[in-house]
Amino acid sequence: MKLVVDARLADRRHQVRESWARRRLRWVVGCAGVVLVAAVGLAVLESPWLALRDIEIEGAHNAPVAELLAEAGVVPGYPTIRVRPQAVVTMLETDPWVAEAAVTVSWPGSVEVAVVERSPAAWVNTGKRWALVAVDGVVLTMGRPSAGEPQLVGTYPGIRPGNHVGNEAAAAVIGFMGRLPAELAAGAVGHTTKQGGVVTTGKLTIIIGDGSDLDAKAAALAALLEHGVRGESTINLISPTRPGVINSRPVVQTLPADPPRLSASS
Repeated sequence: MKLVVDARLADRRHQVRESWARRRLRWVVGCAGVVLVAAVGLAVLESPWLALRDIEIEGAHNAPVAELLAEAGVVPGYPTIRVRPQAVVTMLETDPWVAEAAVTVSWPGSVEVAVVERSPAAWVNTGKRWALVAVDGVVLTMGRPSAGEPQLVGTYPGIRPGNHVGNEAAAAVIGFMGRLPAELAAGAVGHTTKQGGVVTTGKLTIIIGDGSDLDAKAAALAALLEHGVRGESTINLISPTRPGVINSRPVVQTLPADPPRLSASS
């Protein structure tokens, strides 16, 4: 039996096939266009016209920010599109000197890097070398102190750059010395004792106790000095709201010669 297809049905089938073919062609052409535009766009973004031209660094005095950026490839000529601000921040903050960092990318080819550095407070003898410790207890670098720079009495092995000083009493003394004005910090010597932290500077002996309220203790000291406390005075700042002044020989003369040792904590 021969099957006869109606001419109208055959024509309808042909139209459906042509319509499907046109839609498929448009889809293929559209995808190819998107790929082409993306490729061209990527080529433009990676081109020298949109590469880094200016890198501004603010706040870096001791931290090797320029060297760190160069190690990461963030240099003039580097594609701006490839700069990942948060990744750069994380990399910069691995340096002990950098307390905080911020990175801003400005098109078409500028990067601004701002860092807040830690403030050095005192030198600590590790036995073989000296370590410079920041006001927040982070070890900044190794070296040797210059004459008159603040020091913590004793030998404390095991600390290295990037560590935080593990001993709370030592960290308190270091933090307080880092808060002293320059004229008092010069020649300051810190001690850890059973009474808590003690700092001597010039003819002053300052009992600070533990590491609480260090800002308030530094402010109380400044207020006392402003009101004329001088000479061979011992100042008790254990309670900064009620500081005491004793005109006597410095208590540090009765302290043990070998203070407790520090341990390092990451």
